[in-house]
Amino acid sequence: MIRVLIIDDEPAWSETLCDLVEELGFLAFTASRLEEGVHLTNAPDSIDIVLLDVMLPDGSGLDAIQTLKASSSSPEIIIITGKSSEEAARLALEHQAWDYITKGASLGGIRLSLMRAVDYRRKKRSEAQYRQTATFDRGGIVGKDPGLIRALDLAAKAAPTDLPVLITGETGTGKELMSRALHANSLRGDKPFIVVDCASLPSSLMESELFGHAKGAFTGADMAKDGLVYMAHGGTLFLDEVGELPHHVQQKFLRLLHVKRYRPVGAASERDVDFRLVAATNRNLEAMVEEGVFRKDLLYRIKAMAIDLPPLRTRGEDIRLLAQSFAREWSQQHPNRAKECSEEFLKTLEAYDWPGNVRELRNVMGTALALATESEVLFPIHLPAHVRIHSVDTEKTAEKEEGSKRPPSWRSYREKELGDIEYQYFSNLLVYTSYDKHLAMEIADISRAQFYRMLKKCGLA
Repeated sequence: MIRVLIIDDEPAWSETLCDLVEELGFLAFTASRLEEGVHLTNAPDSIDIVLLDVMLPDGSGLDAIQTLKASSSSPEIIIITGKSSEEAARLALEHQAWDYITKGASLGGIRLSLMRAVDYRRKKRSEAQYRQTATFDRGGIVGKDPGLIRALDLAAKAAPTDLPVLITGETGTGKELMSRALHANSLRGDKPFIVVDCASLPSSLMESELFGHAKGAFTGADMAKDGLVYMAHGGTLFLDEVGELPHHVQQKFLRLLHVKRYRPVGAASERDVDFRLVAATNRNLEAMVEEGVFRKDLLYRIKAMAIDLPPLRTRGEDIRLLAQSFAREWSQQHPNRAKECSEEFLKTLEAYDWPGNVRELRNVMGTALALATESEVLFPIHLPAHVRIHSVDTEKTAEKEEGSKRPPSWRSYREKELGDIEYQYFSNLLVYTSYDKHLAMEIADISRAQFYRMLKKCGLA
């Protein structure tokens, strides 16, 4: 959440700004002195934006701008001044502040300035995350959704360590793909990557499959077997659906993680082993701990770092990015049958809620690409019926909901729409002209009186 610090020694004005910040859904903090404000910008929880008075009891806010920008938060600075707009703009430019607001300015103008700074801050933060993950080999992970970028950012930080990682997310969100990327970017990347599908191993065989067994350990054990744990020696062991581990195996695995040794079934001696653990689950392990079916101490051990993968239905534009990626992949494999996605095709995909997530999308794309034998372009007709039907049902529901609402009176509707258009026009105009009102009047081609009347009406005066 965006965190805004107000450094001002006038309680009433500070409270007004604080209320405005909180109305916008951000966290507000206040300081009446520069020293206190600088301290807050260096606190562990970073500050995104500082509203800074230029005159404070312990010094000039303008002189402190570079100190604040050099803090660990490196916030955007909006100066607060009682000077004229022209003088305030000059001060902001000279001291490299993001923007300025004058005391007594309309709340609409302050709100606009603050939202512009927030948008810039979010964009800068997102670009920083992209740069941080630029050296991280995604290994086929496609998308730029903020939730996915956060997961990749965590993976980039976890990869060079040997910490156990727990990857959570719904079925089909790409947990194994993320685990493989973690391994590939780690210092163990050239060593084995061993997958254990805990959900598919019978409980009676899981212990011997994981830890191996000695010859004659049980009926049918005609020869010794190393087991999956030993096969991962030096590399990474991936426990998929770790929540399915039986309780007796959980206990043995906990000891293995603690002492790095284990005893194969029926063996007389223990074996040393060294691996990095990555686990994944689509279940709520905390709830399973409360129910007594998963060990709390094991959960703490495997969850040194946690990465949560977002479901596809929340990833917006990533649906079309993935679809286009799958189409390119197909075209590379079948150069004589290259395919492209039409806009109608992509919109139909975006209207579906993808309960099976990326895995389901890949399968649906495989079906569509196989069916489009006589077309170089994919259309909705090439999609499975249930995907197309869902898209039609979604459109009908939206139309029905819209049509069932009682429309407002013509006057109130016209006033609202006109007010929105006027606000959008004049706020964009001020941003475009960097608040040069003479230039704004010239572009708007209206009189001075009419211009200021419109600013007042829109709350931008």
